[in-house]
Amino acid sequence: MAPNRNPAQDWEVSTHGTLLPTYCIQQTRPHVLTLTFPDGRVQEFQQVLSPQCQFLVPIELATVTYQPRPGSTGTIVPVDGGDVFVSASWPDGPATLIDFSTADLYQPTTFQYTAPDGRVFVVDAAAACAA
Repeated sequence: MAPNRNPAQDWEVSTHGTLLPTYCIQQTRPHVLTLTFPDGRVQEFQQVLSPQCQFLVPIELATVTYQPRPGSTGTIVPVDGGDVFVSASWPDGPATLIDFSTADLYQPTTFQYTAPDGRVFVVDAAAACAA
């Protein structure tokens, strides 16, 4: 399993409107998590934040989720739950994701992959897969 870049970095925030602003966060470059099986099958998942936009107040807390990219199946979730603090330069500027439970840069290493047939695998990026 390998992310294509540091999941905590390459984010930016923006503010839209003045009287009743909407605050948003988006990737500056795609964050893709690639899961390669022993038989060579590859599944790719796009890192997504929720919420991506919020009305009236800047986004301070968010949850990291992963959506399958075209051609990929199953679901994958970070075992740590994916809760992050958004450290940002509002109204517009760079942002960094901070792990809510450790206060370090958000870099999950353990994920739970659920295959379309219901089988569940816990995958550690630094170790082997456990069924």
